[in-house]
Amino acid sequence: MKVLLKQAVTGRFLKSAGCWTVDWAEALDFKTTPAAMDYSRIHGYDGLIIILKFFDARDDFELQNCC
Repeated sequence: MKVLLKQAVTGRFLKSAGCWTVDWAEALDFKTTPAAMDYSRIHGYDGLIIILKFFDARDDFELQNCC
């Protein structure tokens, strides 16, 4: 499982500090939801969605309104 940050408005994933991508496979993996939440808070990002990305896309899960 990967833990990703996604912009709700654009649908882009965080690749590195200030760099976004449309390809989830290039996105930064935070490993845990608390790490993704902390990164979002520390860097002043609002309106992000945490994506729990699994091997089978049918199992993917979005955590909205947490960052």
